[in-house]
Formats: sequence, C-alpha cells, structure tokens
Amino acid sequence: MSGTGRPQARAQPSRRSLRHLLDAPHRLAFFAGALMLAATALWWLAVLLTRAAGIALPWAVPPAGAHALLMAHGFMPFFFLGFACTGAPRWMGLAPVPARQLLVPVGGMLAGWALVFAGVNVAKAAAAAGLALVALCLAAALWRLAIWIRASGSRDRLHVRLLLLGQAAGVAALLAAALCVASDQASAVPLIVRASLWAGHGVVFMAAAHRLVPYFAAGAWPALQHRWPGVMPIIVTSLMAAQAPGVWLPAPGAAGGSPMVALVRGGCALAAAVIVAAMVGHWAWVQNVRIRLVAMLYAGVVWLAIALALQALGDLGAGTPWAAGAVLASLHALALGFMGSIMLAMVTRVACAQHGRAVVADGYAWGLFWLAQLAAAARVLGAWLAPTHPAVGASGAQLAALFWAMAATGWALRYGRWFITARAGARSQR
Repeated sequence: MSGTGRPQARAQPSRRSLRHLLDAPHRLAFFAGALMLAATALWWLAVLLTRAAGIALPWAVPPAGAHALLMAHGFMPFFFLGFACTGAPRWMGLAPVPARQLLVPVGGMLAGWALVFAGVNVAKAAAAAGLALVALCLAAALWRLAIWIRASGSRDRLHVRLLLLGQAAGVAALLAAALCVASDQASAVPLIVRASLWAGHGVVFMAAAHRLVPYFAAGAWPALQHRWPGVMPIIVTSLMAAQAPGVWLPAPGAAGGSPMVALVRGGCALAAAVIVAAMVGHWAWVQNVRIRLVAMLYAGVVWLAIALALQALGDLGAGTPWAAGAVLASLHALALGFMGSIMLAMVTRVACAQHGRAVVADGYAWGLFWLAQLAAAARVLGAWLAPTHPAVGASGAQLAALFWAMAATGWALRYGRWFITARAGARSQR
C-alpha cells in the first residue's frame, strides 16, 4: 500500500507472443537469424564430437562444403535483411519496411535451410533444392527492397546499394552451390563460399561499418572524404571484393600454380592489410575503444587486418612452414574473427535500440563477445599450426566449435526472447 491509501500498481511482465515478430522487420529477420545461428553452431559441434568419438556419419554433400554453406550463409543473410529493412530506411528518412513483406521470403529461407540440414547427410537432391529455395527467397526480398528504395528518390543511397550488391553476390553463390551439389561438383562449393565471403558478405560488412562508424575510414583521409564523400565507401568495399578473384587461382606449389600469380595475389592482400591496419591505428587514436560496443567493432576490424596479413603470408611465404596453414587460418580470421565480431556488435546494437533498452553491451553481451573471440583465436591458431601439428589443429577446431556454440546459443536464447516480447518502456532509455 502507498502512502495515499491506494494500492500501488505493479509492473506487469511483458507477454511473449510470436505475433510480436510482425511489429518490426528486424524482429522477424533477427528471430530467424537467431534460430539459424544456434542451429548451425550446435550442428557443427555435434559433427566434430561424433568424429572425435569415431562415429562415421554419411555425407551426401562433402562435410567441407556443407560446413562452409551452413556456417557462412545459414544465418548472416537473415541479419542482413533485418538490418537493411530497419537501418536503410532511417538513413534515407523513410519508414521501415513492413514486416509482413518479409514473412514469405524469411519463411521460405527457413524451409530451404531445413532441406539443406536434412539433405547434406542423406540426399544431395534435397540439399540442392534447399539451397535454390534459399537463393530465390533471398533474391525476392532483395528485389522488393531495391524497388522500394529506388522509388524513394533519396540521394543518400550509396551504402544501401552496396549492401544490396553484396547480398546479390550471396544469392549468386547460393545458386552456384546448388548447381554444383546437384551435378556432383560439390568439391567446388568451398571455393564458391570463400569467394562470396570476400565479394558478398565482406562488401556488406564494410559498407555497414563505414556508414555506422564514419571515423573508421573517412577520418583517416579527411580531405578525400570532404571532396569526394562517395569515394571512401567504394574504396573500403573494393578492398574486400578484390580478394575474391584470387580464390580461383591455383595455390603456390599446386598444379598450374605460378610464382607470378602468387606474388601478385599476395602483394594485393599485403597492400590491403597495410591499409586496414592504418585505419585501425587511426581509429584507436580518435575514438575511445573502451566503450564496449565500439571495442567489439574495433576488434572485428583488427581481425580483418590479421586475415589479410595471413592471406599475404600464404602466398609470399610459400614453401616455408609458417605459410602452409596460413590460407585456411586467414579464412577463419575473416569469417569468425572479423564477421563474427562485427555481426555480434551490430545486431546487439540494433536489438537494444529497437527494443527501448540501453544501447550498451552489458556483462552478458560482453561475455558472449569474448567467447566468440576465443572461438576465433582457437580456430585461427589451430588452422595455422595444423600442417605441422595435426593434433593442435584438431583440438583448435573442437575448442572453436564449443566456444562458438556457447556464444551463438547464448545470444539466441537472450535476444531471441526480445523479438517475441513487446518493446520495453521509455524507462530503459538511458
């Protein structure tokens, strides 16, 4: 009872309902992304544990290709869609895309991935059909978003176009992978995914990072940014896309491999590493990286510099013990380190902002981030040392899968509940 003699009102707990998924476009897309994030992480952990136990699983799609597809494309496109349909309209002063417009594409993508999960072990036709379904549903969502953005008439569309271009590369990769799986050419799938990480996801992440963190790249060359503001986002995304063609060239020492090709490819990667390292140094100079969400973004870009440096080492140091595992280590520094860190930071930021909560990385989110960092470090070091220390490579992969599964399921359990709960009140805005 209060001092006025009236019963004091109690805060009513928020009710959870799947109907809240249609309250905003990011809710539906992020919820689906959270499901796939946890599902893919737990699936790969189970695969490695059964392998360690000596249990041989049947594979209709080789495990390297299945792993690449599910871990690279299984969840990130959902988060990209949610981010694009929420953030892009805000950049152009438009209302968010109605969530109902994403219901069929997102539902179709989930159904496609269910087919892939079922097919990789027992039926390649089901896996190929699932990949094609995911690609077509993602393409439909991107096409609708592109039409809506073009009709807006806004001039501030460069970053959104780069986001759409990167995702279009992802659609092409999924379709190419579906054709390879269906035609018994699944050995090409890891190369397709690796190229799409640079030219597809990499372009999306760099465009988003440039838009959300202007001092990341623009501040390093203020005169260039002032005179040609559209040049910097093109430069930073081109750094990523330029690495993709080299994926298809023979490795040093392989059949058809050329020292000149290795020199050019390694030189391009080294130049990109130096440029990104310069951006990282400038960023730390002008921005307080003690803020946790900023530190998460910063760590991701540090991982990108490491990925590019390892890529360069694999080519320029060919024939040395240190270079043997550098390319595989580079791939995981890119995917787990760079993309994993940036993704956790961005989706956590959007989830907090859109749900009326303080836009901070609290202790729980910070712990998940460090689990992801442990996963990246274990996988990169394990891959790098695997050619000379196979036991270290196997242990690194298992530890990475465990840490990533903990981070992924932890994020999905916490933030997934937010997406089916009504928005928090203004009291949380601090």
